[in-house]
Amino acid sequence: MIHYQDDLFSLSVLVRSLDLILSTETDPDYFAERVDGDIGFLDRSLMVFSSLLEQNTLLVERAEYLKLLERTVKAFIGVLDRLAGSGYPAPNPSLPIASGSEPRRRSSGHSSYA
Repeated sequence: MIHYQDDLFSLSVLVRSLDLILSTETDPDYFAERVDGDIGFLDRSLMVFSSLLEQNTLLVERAEYLKLLERTVKAFIGVLDRLAGSGYPAPNPSLPIASGSEPRRRSSGHSSYA
């Protein structure tokens, strides 16, 4: 059984956490791998939940789940757009996601859900 509300809430908290980490000047030796992993996890998870909600049209609280998903996707796209545009202090060039094309590619994959 999928707990949509709790899962989507947890994903939204992770997006906010990622935004906060990227907004500070953390040491890339400690956080680069974590940030890259979180972005990949969020990218995959948001696509999975989007697909699940598209398929399960009979869910009682589907409209609420779609709103939660939309807010989370918009926040994630905002993080990716800021990352692509160097909107964060001291981006780590060794991160694959630090190059402008990777966040833009991921962001465009979610634009239909936002």
